[in-house]
Amino acid sequence: MKNKLTEQQKLNEFVSKLFTALLNKKAVKMFNKLQSSDPEIRKGIKDLNNSVGDIKQAIIKRYGKERAQKIFDA
Repeated sequence: MKNKLTEQQKLNEFVSKLFTALLNKKAVKMFNKLQSSDPEIRKGIKDLNNSVGDIKQAIIKRYGKERAQKIFDA
């Protein structure tokens, strides 16, 4: 019988992949280059960073700091 992932495991996997992609070194370099050349992209990146911060705070508020730390460190 196959093991089915729980909803929490799916959420953890999604959040982990999201933050990994956002923090990827190459992505950061690309964003910095785009940000310096286009004000509209600069604003979009700033909004995205604010949204990521809001997501982190929401996860910490809902699941607690220790559990959130495990999610972010994974």
